[in-house]
Amino acid sequence: MVSFIVTCQLQAQIEVGSNNHVGIGITGTVDSKLSVNTSGNANYIAAITNLNTATGQGVLLLTKAQPSNNTYYAYGLASTIAGGLGYTLGISTSSYSSTASNYGRSYGIYAQAGNSTSGYNYGVYGRLLGSNNGAGVFGTISGDIATGGKYAGYFYGTTKVNGDFWVGSVQVTSDMNAKKEIKQLDKNNVSKIKQMKAVSYKYKDPIEMGQYGTEITDTLTDTSRLFDKAEYEQIHIGLLAQELQAVYPELVKTDPSGMLGIDYIGLIPVLLEAIKEQQAAIETLTDEVEKLKAK
Repeated sequence: MVSFIVTCQLQAQIEVGSNNHVGIGITGTVDSKLSVNTSGNANYIAAITNLNTATGQGVLLLTKAQPSNNTYYAYGLASTIAGGLGYTLGISTSSYSSTASNYGRSYGIYAQAGNSTSGYNYGVYGRLLGSNNGAGVFGTISGDIATGGKYAGYFYGTTKVNGDFWVGSVQVTSDMNAKKEIKQLDKNNVSKIKQMKAVSYKYKDPIEMGQYGTEITDTLTDTSRLFDKAEYEQIHIGLLAQELQAVYPELVKTDPSGMLGIDYIGLIPVLLEAIKEQQAAIETLTDEVEKLKAK
C-alpha cells in the first residue's frame, strides 16, 4: 500500500492510503474511509476507538448551540435511513459483555432531558409512523414478534414497574379462542376467602432490601440520588402473597429474584364465585324460613 504519513508533535499519526482511506493513530490497512485508533470495518464509513480506559472517557462528543428561535430544532445527533428490504436501523447501540459480571452498570441507551416546557421533557421519545402495525417503543427479552396492531409501547416478556402505574383502563386477554383446558372453578371459595386477611403496609426501600452494595451505602449520605424516599412512606392495602399462595397458588407468581407477587385481577372471578355461593346459601336459608313460616 502506498501511503502518505504525517507525524505531529504529539506523535499522533495520520495515514492516507492509496484507496484514499484515512487512518489516525494507526498504521497498516485502513478498512473504513476514516478510522481512528482502529483499522475500521469495510462495512462502515467511519470507525473510532478510544483506547483510554480511564474513568469518564468516551468515544464521540457532539455538541450543538442552543437554537435562537423557539420554532427551530437542534440535533445533537441526526440519523436518517430509508426503510425497505431487510432490517434498517436508524441507530444501533450495544453495551454488552458475553461474560456475566457482578460489577459495573450497562446501558444500551442512556438519555436525559429536562427543563424545557413543563410536561414536554422526554428522556426517550419513540413515535410510530406510517400505516403498518408496530410500536413507538418495543421492548423484548427473547427476539422480535409481530405486534398485531399499532401501539405507543409494546413489551414482549415479563415487565416490571416499581412505583405507581397509572392507566386509563386495563384489558386482559380473555378470549375463549386463546384458552384451552377450560375448567369450572372449584367450590368452597367462601371458606378459602375467609382464610385471607387484608393488611396495611409500607414497602421497604432499596437499601433496606439490600439492593445496593456496602461500597455505596457506607459512603453515601444523600439517598435522594438513588431513589425517592417519599415513595416508600406511602401506606398500601393488600394481601400477603404467602397467605394467598396457601389457598390460591395459581394467583401467586415468583419473579426472577424470588419475590412473590399477586395477580389481583385474577381474584375477581374468585370473588364472583364466592358471591354466587353465598347467594345460593342465602336463597336456601330463605326457602327454609318461608317453609317454617308456612307451618
